[in-house]
Amino acid sequence: MITRIGSNISVVLLLMLMCISTQAQSPNNSPQNTVNQKGDLLPSPTEPLDCELASRFIDDVINRVAEDEDSTLIVLINLAKNEPNNVAKKRVQDITIYLKNRGLSNFEIGIGENTDRIGKFNFYVKGYRLYSLPVKKGKTFNLMRCWIV
Repeated sequence: MITRIGSNISVVLLLMLMCISTQAQSPNNSPQNTVNQKGDLLPSPTEPLDCELASRFIDDVINRVAEDEDSTLIVLINLAKNEPNNVAKKRVQDITIYLKNRGLSNFEIGIGENTDRIGKFNFYVKGYRLYSLPVKKGKTFNLMRCWIV
């Protein structure tokens, strides 16, 4: 499902609902975050990544979601200021193809507000942002070819 989210409040509400929904479905409402139990997260990038490194981050997210059957991946894509909507559509298409080809079916993709500086792919699982991956203006991660288009 692709959703255009108009405000940060909408994003927060969406994440809260997903977190509450996940906890309500869980037979054991323990406060443990099973998504992060298997080791530490990779260091957060501050600059746009090359394809190989971006796929490393995304593969880590996929593995964490696959370990917990009750979790759903939420990908929130933010455009940089003045990036056209067709860039967002291309980013959604590229990440969708990659996630499906990696066997992931439990994910949702939303398009958030434009940022002032740089576009990002934000990955959330069980209400936690695992990674925020910067992407060059006007570009996307074409992970199936593993090069930045």
